Amino acid sequence: MRGKQHGEWQLPTPRGVSERIMVLRLSTSCGYVTLISAYAPTLTSLPEAKIEFYDQLDDTVRQVRPGDRLQILGDFNARVGQDNTAWPDCLGKHGVGKQNENGQLLLEFCSKYRLCVTNTYFKGSEMRKVSWKHPRSGHWHQLDLALTKKEHLKEVLHTRSFHSADCDTDHSLVACKVRLEPKKIHSRKVSGRKSIDVSKTRNNKAVESFSTMVNQITAAWDTDASVESEWEAIKVTLTKTAGEAFGYRRPNSSDWFNENIDELQPILDAKHLAASTTK
Repeated sequence: MRGKQHGEWQLPTPRGVSERIMVLRLSTSCGYVTLISAYAPTLTSLPEAKIEFYDQLDDTVRQVRPGDRLQILGDFNARVGQDNTAWPDCLGKHGVGKQNENGQLLLEFCSKYRLCVTNTYFKGSEMRKVSWKHPRSGHWHQLDLALTKKEHLKEVLHTRSFHSADCDTDHSLVACKVRLEPKKIHSRKVSGRKSIDVSKTRNNKAVESFSTMVNQITAAWDTDASVESEWEAIKVTLTKTAGEAFGYRRPNSSDWFNENIDELQPILDAKHLAASTTK
């Protein structure tokens, strides 16, 4: 993470949106990552409280920059279930339990922003998927979830629960393992036209070679060819044979070694020869 001060790496300060939502934006070598920590109202909370929470979460997500990777983590107090056919863009094939009212609200929110519940995309025992045990019924439920954008789902390696972790809460620790991939920068280097090394035209041997090659090619030409075909053949012949006889100019380079390779090569060869004879 960036922000090194006094020899130590300093994390940026999280920003509190409300008592239920907190945002942390990290700068990594693979680009920016925005983490949102959320704590949704429980199933028995008033509808107004749930609406207020999702309105705040909606505003927070809309403020995330388009190029950022987005991870929303927290206790959503929602059971999203395992109906992958009804929510194919939000749920994987390895969910648990049945959907409840809070789960419906969360999935509608995920569908709006193309978010995936990563907990439902990985095989494993049911105990590795659930995170909270109902105190009266004793049933386990999957309430603590990790959400990410659909296009970044491939970067999520695994999401699972760890019941042995002591977190001083009745919820089990849920870990989401992510491997960020560097963004691809698409650039295309346009290759320039090769330039004939005209300095070699003062070399009589090269000029003689060029003349010989041209004469050999033109001797075999079709005399009945059209003017257009003959002109095209002349251009190709002169360009190709000039390149073979005189060579091409090297492109301008700021690399000192490449610019002076003609003078350095004999020295390198002598050094390699001396090294090989002393073995």
